[in-house]
Amino acid sequence: MSNTNTVDQILDAAEEIMSEKGLQSSSIAEIAKEAGVADSLIYNYFQGKEDLLFSIPGRRMEEVLKNLAEQLQGIPDPVSRLSKMIWFHLSFNDTYRGYARLLLLECRSKRSFYRHKAYALIRQYAGVLLGILKDGAEKNAFRSDVDMRLVRDMIFGVLDWENLSCLAAQE
Repeated sequence: MSNTNTVDQILDAAEEIMSEKGLQSSSIAEIAKEAGVADSLIYNYFQGKEDLLFSIPGRRMEEVLKNLAEQLQGIPDPVSRLSKMIWFHLSFNDTYRGYARLLLLECRSKRSFYRHKAYALIRQYAGVLLGILKDGAEKNAFRSDVDMRLVRDMIFGVLDWENLSCLAAQE
């Protein structure tokens, strides 16, 4: 078994268990059992339970950035790119509900998450949206007299609200 497969098995098991039980109620032992590895092996790849938790959205965000680039390729119109990104965001979170729950409820509530390498990927993702908005302002597709960082944050706020509503209603 390769290191990549082992890490993926561990992350899959952690995402399943932690999204169901949360960080505090999950144990390395049960994650290891679900992944089919020894407890000690997890510590070869992750510094602890919190690092393992933060690595879940990190892995998903790598996937998001790759797939989003493919989805946006060849769409010159900023309004269409914005629509595609919003659709992609909602669709991805519907597909990976555990990821969405962990990111919104577990990771972002911890100050240490903002120092983890996974957060840099989330900032990169936010940069994609900001780039679309700035391009739209330059092409007069969007108002240019508005702070696009604020617009970006408002869009992400609405998307977070939608995801939280779906999680709460189990939709």
